[in-house]
Amino acid sequence: MSTRGSGELREWEWGLHVFFSADLVDSSALKHRQSDRWMPVIRQFFDEMQNLVRGALDLLRAESPIAGALPPDLRVWKANGDEILFECRAMRLEEVVLAERAFRKAVGEFNRSVLESTNPDRRTVRGTGWAAGFPLRNRRLFFGLDGPGERPDFIGPQIDLGFRLTKYDGHHPDLIVLSPELAWLLARAADANWSSGPLEPPLLYHGHHTFKGIAGGTPVPVFCTDTLPETELTTEDLLRGVARRPRCPRPSARRALETFLRSNPEWPLLPFIVGDSIVGPPAEDLELLEGKRKQLLAKDSAEQYGDDAMGPSPTSGLPGTPV
Repeated sequence: MSTRGSGELREWEWGLHVFFSADLVDSSALKHRQSDRWMPVIRQFFDEMQNLVRGALDLLRAESPIAGALPPDLRVWKANGDEILFECRAMRLEEVVLAERAFRKAVGEFNRSVLESTNPDRRTVRGTGWAAGFPLRNRRLFFGLDGPGERPDFIGPQIDLGFRLTKYDGHHPDLIVLSPELAWLLARAADANWSSGPLEPPLLYHGHHTFKGIAGGTPVPVFCTDTLPETELTTEDLLRGVARRPRCPRPSARRALETFLRSNPEWPLLPFIVGDSIVGPPAEDLELLEGKRKQLLAKDSAEQYGDDAMGPSPTSGLPGTPV
């Protein structure tokens, strides 16, 4: 594992990363019932999801729904059993919006193909998205030799929350479950003049829920986006139990999420992208953030070289509204 040298600078760069999980529904039961038929289903799932994500990104690049903005590359982060995870680093808020839209489209198309298939072994997927800021609360690690072969990994409390959300009881294949940070970023985009129209459907509110080991047991607001178009439900939709929840206008969702994120000690900051015109921290907040980053780097170096000097928590005193 490389955590020093050429990987060190990347570890300590500012960055907001967005993560997406596509998880096969009821795949364990399939493997136990059909011991000789589940592997082709898993292989098709991995191949098809990657192709659908690439296709959705290509379509957004061709359509250019946000002038001057292109979607980021959603790379495969890793496979985790019957789950495939994608990741990207967002340099602008527009990229967050486009990445979520591409993943949502891919999940919707995958599930529609399953429902139209005559293969009884095929399974739908559940989609989850979350965002994590680096390097103050979460950390990047680089594995492998220095150079092009290195593979990044990501650890931290916001990563933990994302994985908790993938197992959320209210999950449904028609929905993309969002972390509070990602939901806030999508809601914040509603303030931009490029985010009108079908690009930004309403968020669906699923209530507040507790997750083991997250936010000290404080209930976390859960919002979702919908993979289905804004149309009336068909008979087939009703028969298969399409999920519907109260639709929340994005400005209302933004205000509610800001109240939660600011008041909860486990979220000392709102998400930010350094240099972004909408969610970039102002100069005075960035100066404080830079100081905290240097403090954390010094603390990490001291621990690496056996220095016992610890200092205060690297997130104490951080601004609550870097917008």
